[in-house]
Amino acid sequence: PMVASILGHKDIQTTYENYVHLADETLKKATHRHPLVRKNINPSEIIKTIKEAVENNVIVIVASGNCGEGCPSSSCGGFKGVTTPGDSMDAITVGAVAETNEWACFSGGGYITDVGVKPDITAPGIDITSSVPSGYAIKSGTSMATPHVAGAAALLLQARPQLTPARVKELLKATSIDLGEAGPDTKYGSGLVDLSRIL
Repeated sequence: PMVASILGHKDIQTTYENYVHLADETLKKATHRHPLVRKNINPSEIIKTIKEAVENNVIVIVASGNCGEGCPSSSCGGFKGVTTPGDSMDAITVGAVAETNEWACFSGGGYITDVGVKPDITAPGIDITSSVPSGYAIKSGTSMATPHVAGAAALLLQARPQLTPARVKELLKATSIDLGEAGPDTKYGSGLVDLSRIL
């Protein structure tokens, strides 16, 4: 399978059970080429790595970043918008909403030249119970929203393993619940992920 070929494992089957392994190995390769611990990463190299992964049938799902217009994180340094890798045309970029489906003011969004509207889709990202080294904690951010969409994509692939990354992205966007302005917008993307509309 094409997903396995980028990892050099010709015998791996592209089943649901292997997606976690494939994602882990892909991340290891990407971070080996572009160590995320360095502050001087060239964003274009990250975008290139994502493009290569998607071309090799790997679905890449990323956070839009916490530099939203309403209340950007202090780490944004005055920047407001979508951070890398969320500005990748090839990735599925995820923004955050509250439990009430209201836009999370920290959720990055914008119109990106030659890419279009980001985020692509949104998911719950405020007061999410998350694992931490000492156990569990309540956290907020687009990184808390992203796993919801990754889980939806995994379940979709389990049901329809023949889907390409582009088709998964298209289906998730097309079946999302439109929030905010009609159609895609820079706060909600295409809307709130809703797997029940697909499966």
